[in-house]
Amino acid sequence: MSRRLYHSLVPEPLRVQLSWARRHLPRLAEDVRWKVLGARGLASFVDSSLDVGPFSWIFILGCNNSGTTLLAELLGAHPLVRTLPKEGQRITGAIPNSATYGIGRVFSQRLDLFRWTEDSDARCVPRLRYDWACRYTKGQGYLLEKSPPNTLRSRWLQRHFAPARFIVLVRHPYAVCEGITRRTKYSLDEAAVHWALVHRLLLEDVQRLEHCMTVRYEDLCERPAEHLSRLEKFLQLPEPFDPSLLGRHFKSHNIDGTPRHLQNLNDRSLQRLSRADLDTINARVREQAAAFEYELL
Repeated sequence: MSRRLYHSLVPEPLRVQLSWARRHLPRLAEDVRWKVLGARGLASFVDSSLDVGPFSWIFILGCNNSGTTLLAELLGAHPLVRTLPKEGQRITGAIPNSATYGIGRVFSQRLDLFRWTEDSDARCVPRLRYDWACRYTKGQGYLLEKSPPNTLRSRWLQRHFAPARFIVLVRHPYAVCEGITRRTKYSLDEAAVHWALVHRLLLEDVQRLEHCMTVRYEDLCERPAEHLSRLEKFLQLPEPFDPSLLGRHFKSHNIDGTPRHLQNLNDRSLQRLSRADLDTINARVREQAAAFEYELL
């Protein structure tokens, strides 16, 4: 039924009720099952749903506005990659959701909530695995998860979601900071502090991750075939990506929301920044930018 026909035939009060039911009834059913199945039944359901077999978990790490949604869309197009309907942090109450605390794109402001290591509390793991098990697409394959705060809890994820592979996606701080301030209430200085802190902690953590690959957004956009090949080898995919994937339009990859081919959009962000803006960012990110071979103006 078309949207226009649906609106003409179904009264607005009923549409509101149906919309509420579509959003909330699946979660209510999941909560009921959590309470009634019992430990053995829950373990059987979760282990079956999250059985990676010869594959692994894939966690994408990176700041907001770094292209992580684009990368997730690329990886999720592979027939052996299972995905969630949205960010894993948004479909569970087991781990903190940065939006809930009003700091969506600058989650590093609350390290007390989001900075986890292998020694952090693990009591939430059973419920987190259950909530994700209810939402992953069915079948066999890799389990992909992309929530930006995972960037600060990769070591915890490695301990409790094995086997796991991590893909770190970094992007020039000018583009990331401009994107954050354009979409939120945060200043360029706050965005730059966030970029620097997240990447400082990333540099610490990747040394402890057994399987980790770093990709720069700019390199991915400018040499996509080369980097898809690198990803295939790193993930040990039994079959390659469909070559036609590089000709697709991606909705999540631009300022104005218009679907477009894979391309580096950093220049569009740079044009929005003044000399004073660049100086503000430079003062915060210099050391971490150099570590990822980014030149500052």
